[in-house]
Amino acid sequence: GITSKIEEFTRTSPFNVSGVVSEPCSVYINGVKAVEGKTEFSYNVDLVPFTNIISVKCVDRAGNGSEKSFKISFDNVAPTVQLTSPKPDEVIYEPRVYVSGKTEADAEVTINKILPLENIDGIFGGYVSLNISGKNTLTIIARDKAGNVSEPLYISVFVDVPPLPPGK
Repeated sequence: GITSKIEEFTRTSPFNVSGVVSEPCSVYINGVKAVEGKTEFSYNVDLVPFTNIISVKCVDRAGNGSEKSFKISFDNVAPTVQLTSPKPDEVIYEPRVYVSGKTEADAEVTINKILPLENIDGIFGGYVSLNISGKNTLTIIARDKAGNVSEPLYISVFVDVPPLPPGK
């Protein structure tokens, strides 16, 4: 049998495919001989953007073979963030603000590095507690499944009421 752990998403190409086989054999990766007569293999594969199928085939001396295929998505483009709300320098009359916008589907969106917002098909939104009366700066970042990170988006809002007591 063939054992190889391949991530579902990567931002790196060429991508190293490595693993072990149960007995010495010739290992072919996408039809190219990667190793012969060994139980371990390692081979770099050039990926194309989006979905790639990687086929690993082991053929023993008698010509018997086993094959396993893996799917990996190659994405080396950082997501973008488009903010719908709040508006820059908006005055808020409560100690929280609704933050919403658009980004890449399935990207994780965080506010000030801690609060992940719900992202459904690239539309994100959620309430964010604000710390102080007056100016609050929010830093919004999106990270896709391949690990690409958006440029930070900074927006300031102004709170015109005292913050909630701790624990509220």
